Amino acid sequence: MKIKIVFPIIGILALFMFLLLKSPSMPSYNPYRDYLDMETSILEAFITTQDSSSIELPEGHYLFSQSLILDGKKNITLRGKGIEKTVLSFKGQKQGAEGIRISNCKNLTIENMSIEDATGDNLKITDSENIIIRNIRSAWTGEVSTQNGAYALYPVLCKNILIEGCEAIGASDAGIYVGQSQNVTIKNNKAYYNVAGIESENSSQVQIYNNEIYQNTGGLLIFNLPHLTVYGENVKAYNNHIHDNNMKNFGVKGSIVSTVPRGSGVIIMATKKVALYENKIENHKTINSSIVSYEIYVPPKNKKKKKKKK
Repeated sequence: MKIKIVFPIIGILALFMFLLLKSPSMPSYNPYRDYLDMETSILEAFITTQDSSSIELPEGHYLFSQSLILDGKKNITLRGKGIEKTVLSFKGQKQGAEGIRISNCKNLTIENMSIEDATGDNLKITDSENIIIRNIRSAWTGEVSTQNGAYALYPVLCKNILIEGCEAIGASDAGIYVGQSQNVTIKNNKAYYNVAGIESENSSQVQIYNNEIYQNTGGLLIFNLPHLTVYGENVKAYNNHIHDNNMKNFGVKGSIVSTVPRGSGVIIMATKKVALYENKIENHKTINSSIVSYEIYVPPKNKKKKKKKK
């Protein structure tokens, strides 16, 4: 009789341990889409636009096979009819890596649309200044995956940036990222289902506030990385709700974020003059907030091995 009782108990315990240790399924983002074909006319609008003009994108879901590019323009507004109404999808992209690529521009506003499923970054802005990114949803659809692009919103080497009222979903690196930039405000955004929710890297005079950052691998990352031309300082992060960032890390192997432990609320690494205050940081399985050395995440190479004592 004892044997008959013990085996079922062992079986139940084994099943319980299996369910406890089994990795949870990855989340999915699956909006309804009904694509229209306006690729040629929208591409033409990007190519022919002149300084001090607007590109008004109509309501609808539009599919593109290549990147939309703006370079060397001034005083441009790129505007849709709303996050739910104007959707630019790069699913099945054949040319280019970015969805929208903007470079060497001044006084640019991009607002009121969704950008989805680029091969690389959904929205990349480089070497530009006076940039407003407002009411943009940048996402990868379906189950989150290492195959997703790295950055949802990605200004780098820019000055005077405002990112507000946006959503970032499914990035295999960072949802909202600013790199090697100055005078940045990131406010009133949501970032979820990314490896890193919001990341400030090698950037200065940055304010990050009134954001909700949740269900990522790591919530808020404030980093300096070596071997770059610009190093950051003077970052303030306040009045953010950073919670439940416990998702499995799906970053590309070898990337810095692939080493971020799941369940990390805030990580401040290798930087200085950072103010973190009046945030609500909760429900993380590893640590709510941490200040760490670069060597913890990326051990130094060519480190001399200690000689064994004879």
